Amino acid sequence: ERDPELKANYLRPGMVGTDYLFFDTYTPPFDNLDVRKAFAHAINREAIVKGIYGEIKAMPAHSMLMPGFPAADTEGALKAYQRFDCGLAKEHLTKAGYPNGDDFPPQVMWMRNESPGIAAVYQATAASISQCLGVKMQVSNKDSKIFMDELDGRPTGITLGAVSYTLDFVDPTNLLGIWESSGRHSWRHEDFDRILDEASGMLNEPERREALFREAERVLVDDVGGAFIAHRWQGTLFRPTVRGESIREPGPNGTYGAHFGNDTNISTLYIGKAQ
Repeated sequence: ERDPELKANYLRPGMVGTDYLFFDTYTPPFDNLDVRKAFAHAINREAIVKGIYGEIKAMPAHSMLMPGFPAADTEGALKAYQRFDCGLAKEHLTKAGYPNGDDFPPQVMWMRNESPGIAAVYQATAASISQCLGVKMQVSNKDSKIFMDELDGRPTGITLGAVSYTLDFVDPTNLLGIWESSGRHSWRHEDFDRILDEASGMLNEPERREALFREAERVLVDDVGGAFIAHRWQGTLFRPTVRGESIREPGPNGTYGAHFGNDTNISTLYIGKAQ
C-alpha cells in the first residue's frame, strides 16, 4: 500500500468471498429483529478492514454479493441497512428490551477452524459489538466438522456464528441460495424465498432477473438474515508491461485483473510498453 508503483500494478478483482455473521433467528435472542439490527449496526467494518486486512485485500461489506458479481449493489443502495452507527445500534437494542446491554444473554461466536488472520477479523467484530452495545461476547474457533454438523443440524446448534463464503460459480443463485429457508442458515423469509425462486428460473429476461435478485438481497439485508463484514479479494501483482482486456481497465462488471469469471480474457493478454 505504501509503494505507489507496486500498488499501481497490484490488480485486485472482486468476486472472491464475503465474511459475515449469521444467527439462529428461530430462538431468543436473535428471533428479535431489533436485536439483529443492533448487532449489524454495531460492527465498525471500516476500522476492521483497514486495521486487519488492509485496503488492498478487502473492503467493508453491507450485503452478500461482492463487487463484480452479477446483481451486486455497486451503487451502495444497501449500505444504510447495516451501516456502522453505534447510536442507532443502541436504540435497536433498547427497543428489544436490553438497554445498555442489561440482561442480554452472554454470547459465544463460533468460528469454523479459521486461520489466525481471519480469526482476528471475527474477534475484532465481536469486540466492536461488545464495546458498542455493552453485551458480553466470546469467540470460539471450532473444528470444521463440528462446526458444520452443528450448523446443518435442525434445530441448529449455533446461536451466533461467523463464517466466510466464496463463490463456486458466477450467478447470484450461488451466494444468495444459501439463505433460502431450505439452505444452511436458520433464517426464513417468505418474500425472499418467493423472489429468489422466481429469479432462479428466469433465464430469458436478464434485466428482470437481475432486478429480482437485487430485491431478494435487499430483503436479506433489511431483515438481517446475516450481518455482513467484509468482501475479500485476491489480487495479482503484474509487471507494468502486461496489457490486455479487463486487466488494467474495468470489465463489464466493473472489476479488473485476472479472475474467475473473466478467464477467457487470458487470450487477449500481450506485452506492451509500460504506461
